[in-house]
Amino acid sequence: MALAGAATVRVPQQAGYLSVKGGILSPDGHCRAFDAQAQGTVFGSGVGVVLLKELAAAVADGDNIYAVIRGSAINNDGAGKVSYTASSVAGQARAMAEAMSVAKSSPEDIGYVECHGTGTIVGDPLEIDALTRAFRTGTDKCGFCAIGSVKTNIGHLEQTAGIAALIKTALVLKNARIPPSLHFHRPNPKIDFAATPFFVNTECREWPAHDHPRLAAVNSLGLGGTNAFVVLEQPPSQAGGDDAGTAPLNLFALSAKTPSALRMLIERQRVRLEATSDAQLADLCFTLTSGRHHFPERFAAVAGSIAQLRSALAERLEASAPARPRLSGKRQLAFLFSGQGSQYAGMAAELYRDQPVFRTAVDRCAKQLRGRLDRPLLEVLFGAGDAAALIDETAYTQPALFVIQAALVELWRSWQIVPDVVLGHSVGEFAAAYCAGSVTLEEALELVTERARLMQRLPRDGAMASVSADEATVAKTVQREDSDTLAIAAVNGPQTTVISGRRDVVSRVMTHFESVGIRCHEFRHLAVASSARIPEVVWISTLSGTTVAQPPDAQYWCDQALRPVRFADAMKRVGELGITDFVEIGPGKTLLALGKQCLASEQQSWLASLSRRCGNLSELLSSLGDLYQGGYEVDWDGFNRPFQRRRVSLPTYPFERQRFWIENEVTRRSTRSHPMGLTGIRLRSALPDGQFESSYSLQRFTYLDDHRVYGMPVLPTTAGLAALREAARQYFASDAVEIANLQYREAMILPERGELIVHAVLTPLDDLTAEFRLLSTAANGAETWRTHMAGLARKRSPASNGQMAPLRFDQVRERCAGSIPVDRYYEALRSIGLEYGASFRGIEMLRRGSGEAFTQVRLPGHVSTNAQPGLHPALLDACLHVYPVLLDAHRDFMQPAPARLTYLPVSIERFHYAEIEARAWRARCASTSGKRRRHIHGRHRHVPGRRPVCRCNRRIELKIVAARSIDTARRGPAHRFAQARGSSSGPKRN
Repeated sequence: MALAGAATVRVPQQAGYLSVKGGILSPDGHCRAFDAQAQGTVFGSGVGVVLLKELAAAVADGDNIYAVIRGSAINNDGAGKVSYTASSVAGQARAMAEAMSVAKSSPEDIGYVECHGTGTIVGDPLEIDALTRAFRTGTDKCGFCAIGSVKTNIGHLEQTAGIAALIKTALVLKNARIPPSLHFHRPNPKIDFAATPFFVNTECREWPAHDHPRLAAVNSLGLGGTNAFVVLEQPPSQAGGDDAGTAPLNLFALSAKTPSALRMLIERQRVRLEATSDAQLADLCFTLTSGRHHFPERFAAVAGSIAQLRSALAERLEASAPARPRLSGKRQLAFLFSGQGSQYAGMAAELYRDQPVFRTAVDRCAKQLRGRLDRPLLEVLFGAGDAAALIDETAYTQPALFVIQAALVELWRSWQIVPDVVLGHSVGEFAAAYCAGSVTLEEALELVTERARLMQRLPRDGAMASVSADEATVAKTVQREDSDTLAIAAVNGPQTTVISGRRDVVSRVMTHFESVGIRCHEFRHLAVASSARIPEVVWISTLSGTTVAQPPDAQYWCDQALRPVRFADAMKRVGELGITDFVEIGPGKTLLALGKQCLASEQQSWLASLSRRCGNLSELLSSLGDLYQGGYEVDWDGFNRPFQRRRVSLPTYPFERQRFWIENEVTRRSTRSHPMGLTGIRLRSALPDGQFESSYSLQRFTYLDDHRVYGMPVLPTTAGLAALREAARQYFASDAVEIANLQYREAMILPERGELIVHAVLTPLDDLTAEFRLLSTAANGAETWRTHMAGLARKRSPASNGQMAPLRFDQVRERCAGSIPVDRYYEALRSIGLEYGASFRGIEMLRRGSGEAFTQVRLPGHVSTNAQPGLHPALLDACLHVYPVLLDAHRDFMQPAPARLTYLPVSIERFHYAEIEARAWRARCASTSGKRRRHIHGRHRHVPGRRPVCRCNRRIELKIVAARSIDTARRGPAHRFAQARGSSSGPKRN
């Protein structure tokens, strides 16, 4: 594989240009390729890259192919070019003809050409002349080939222009649609299109398939006379996965670098699933597992349908924390191998059917056991009728159990899940020895089969019983019996001891224990065998409860059959080794339950491989997902290798953008001079007024760059609210303060470069009340002071500061039954001028009811709270993002809205807040409206607590604001939001 791309970055990015008559730059800012009004191009910045791969390998790997490069050619005019910036017709035509020859394609087969198309008076006619010459070598037809230029959309990206044209053309072929070339009305008089094979495509045109694959071409010219031409073919049709090799369940996996990015990614995927069918589920999961790099923050879910997956994603989004939070520290894994008694008819049949690795291992064992068992192994494992009953006959039980365990080991290994420690209970020790490398598969199978045969020949009047008592208590009772036919068989836990012996003796002891309130459970009998090699994996013996350091010999296996199983001691040793995760290898969860009795830690996880109740594959994939979320690296290629899958296009990573621009010295000095956040420092003064000074800039408060209205960085109402509340808190020397009648009179537009000096002034009215104003001026002092916000600050009694009635969010959730996808919602807000970037996209969950909305918001992880004590404006602002839902209750917000005027919060009647630090809140808002105004009111609380921490009493007033109104505030004299108010007959559209 190879990456090919280019980048053009212009600094500063926001800069105009001077248009000179006869020059290359367009006088009106538009690139009008091939048009009569074309007078030049416009330049831009951009980055583009494509992945190149040999076609056969891409098809074999199931890659998502956009186009196939059939042929290409490149040359340079040298001294023959028209000018330094314009290639010659002959040079271009030679490159075009050579590329078509290499591609073995006829000009008549090419249906679209992406042209260089700069919109210059000289260049456009020359390019069409060259294309006509090249095409006339193979056809006399006219007007059949569409042409266009991406420069009419994004401008001339210089060295990146060629890759941009290639990407556009690949998308044209992939989607079988040709987009329009913009700004074309009348053809350049120097181009006689009627006599050429070409026409300028001015509308989105479907490109249906014919009797040959669609072909397109890209013509790109370099400064200095370089000509390049590429012929592309539509991607080959790729069928989905083969149904015969498709598992009925899929493991969906996502990862990100931060929890907030993971939540955004989950939301993007949930929205994407709305246009996904069940038939695409396997390809989707394949793409996310084998086609993505895996980061520390992870999510996994098992799903058999898109509906199940959407439900799992929605449940995760609505949860305040993951159902299985990632455990800290280094993780170590132990395999626990089940003993006899856990088997059941048909165990692992689903895995045998759907997992080729598992099936291969079972078939290998079945082949070796051919002739060793009276009935074939597969018939015992998966048969019906009398064959199914054989699974409980010891001669079949033990080899069958071993085979299932060995096949599970192979399956886990194929996914790169290998244990640090193994431990087997009774007959499970044979599979543990195999997994540890002490015996081969064939040796272990031979031993366990012979052991089972011998045990089957023992008298059938034996019995076993599990007693819920410690070993010492049980030992005293055994000694009192004074019988050679009774013994302790296993110590499975502190209060779980197993006895074995003659049935009548065991029954008598059971009666004794039950008479004193100790529970007992009857089991079947078992017996003996032998084998050899030093373990390659740490193996904890349940014979001794210690690590096996030497090859197990025949005596070991004899003792292992005759002496008690010291499972509790073995688990204690496992705990000493620091094992954090346990997977039971075998049917059921018996050892997991026993293990939890021996070890108790919140940092441990207990996972099963098979489940009779949930389904084998579901349980196995769920455990794999849990290990993945816990930080284990999975071999996803090995996981997907048995199945035919292909990659599909999915939402990309939600980058949490941070600014790393190096400021000039002036900006750095001014930033250091006001270290106290939005409120700033209190100025010394002999006046009774409280006066605070700060400097606001997008470079200092970088998160404010993500709050734009109609493209302009407007100070959020909540930022002013936070600054003024902190000023009031300092002024009154009390946390119990209230903001009342706040009016946002004039938009504070932050400069793209530089800063504003901002003052918060509190003028006392009495001991408990002060009038406040938030003002700003340019840093150079060249402008007059502007008043942006005004209102009252009051000191409240400390006892009343936390007294807000608790909210029943469970009832609010029930009333707000309609769920709105968060990603789609923010895109819909962008279309009406509310452009929230990553720092302000705090909504995690949004639900709508009749006249009210319910949301859960979280401050994005990359947003620091160090510079802003107490209430962070981005978190509070996210609570206000719900008001479009309340104002437009009948829109589904699934598509961008048509351009129109929008509402902004311009006044808050009353606001108070309890001093509780939190990065996550839940909020409930409701709406009222009149003929001229819209209002919302609501309460918020932080997620960990139960009582509200913040309340906007009565109402927040919203008014309609147009883009031109805000721009006036940036450029001209003071503009007030009130000037954008609608009349009684409706809002004015300025």
